[in-house]
Order: sequence, then structure tokens, then C-alpha cells
Amino acid sequence: LTIKAVQSDNNVRSGEARVYIVVQDANDNRPQMSASLYTASVVENAPSGTPVLTVTASDKDEGQNAEFMYVLEPSDVFSIDGTTGYITVRNSSILDRETNNDFTLQVHAVETNTTEQYSSLPSTVVITLLDENDNSPTFSSDVYDAAVPEDAASGAVVTQVTATDPDSGTNGEIKYSIAFASNGGMNKFSITEDGN
Repeated sequence: LTIKAVQSDNNVRSGEARVYIVVQDANDNRPQMSASLYTASVVENAPSGTPVLTVTASDKDEGQNAEFMYVLEPSDVFSIDGTTGYITVRNSSILDRETNNDFTLQVHAVETNTTEQYSSLPSTVVITLLDENDNSPTFSSDVYDAAVPEDAASGAVVTQVTATDPDSGTNGEIKYSIAFASNGGMNKFSITEDGN
């Protein structure tokens, strides 16, 4: 601004001065997450430190008023770098798809260098576990007893066995075969791939 001062009894005599005004930022904005929902997937049993995803936020303020850190809750399975928003596996022993198919977390950004320490609204982070073939088939019984007449026709059903595998998709598919048979049973009995 330019300010002019004039003598009240003589308009010819005057002086001017410049005034420079700096508008300082007021902390009037909260950080904002870039999305309300983040989704990612990671293979079950992934080792600690495995990268999952990066979340981002911004703050319309300037300088110290725009400085914030990321907070992830709960944080027992995954951790977040407070500066970068980089989410990684923290505790790989809990990543078992057969026990827990996915994890739902909350992330928010909170100001670090202000007295108000405004926080963003929380965003949801859903991390889905991808199946790893980490289980073996288990039979419903350790021993199956069956009786068959000695004159049974070839192809007669003697018994049915059942096994399950908690893995998903092709990792959980089961095919049956006879691994051992006593007294020449390999030549007398057969089993289909579906257990009959």
C-alpha cells in the first residue's frame, strides 16, 4: 500500500510511505485424506515389512500449519510410516486367510506442529488376504471300515471317503488315489478322483 500524508492547512506539502502487509496463514483447515476408502490385497503369510499400499492426505494451510502425520488403527498387524503413509505388514504370524479373510482398519492424518492438532476424518482401509497353498487335505476320519461281499460285482461302491482342505480355489481342490493296499488290493479296488 502507499500511504499519503498531507498538511491540513497546505495541500502542497505531503509525504508518502509504503506499507507492506504479509497475510499470515491461520490454521483454519484440517488435513484431508485423498480417499474415503482404500483397498489392497496381500498374500497370507507375507513376511513382516512387505509393502501393502500408500495412503495420501493434504492440508490447505501453509508452513507448520500444513504439517501432519499418518495414524493407523488398529496397528497390531499392519504399520504405517507416519511421514509417507506407506503401509506394510507388521506381524506376519496373524496373516492367515483361513482364520481371517480380510482386515478393516482406519487411517487419518493429524497435525503435528499446531496447538489445535486438527485431525482429518478417518478413511477406511480394507486389506484382503490372498490364499497361499499352506494347508494339507484332512480326512474326516483316520480309519474307514467297509465290508464287501466276496461276490460283489466289479464297480460296486464299497465306501466313500471324505477330505477337506481349507485353502481356497485350486489350492483347496482335492483328488483321491490309493497310496497303498495290502494283499493285492491294488488290483482289486479302485478309487475315483472324487473319492468314490
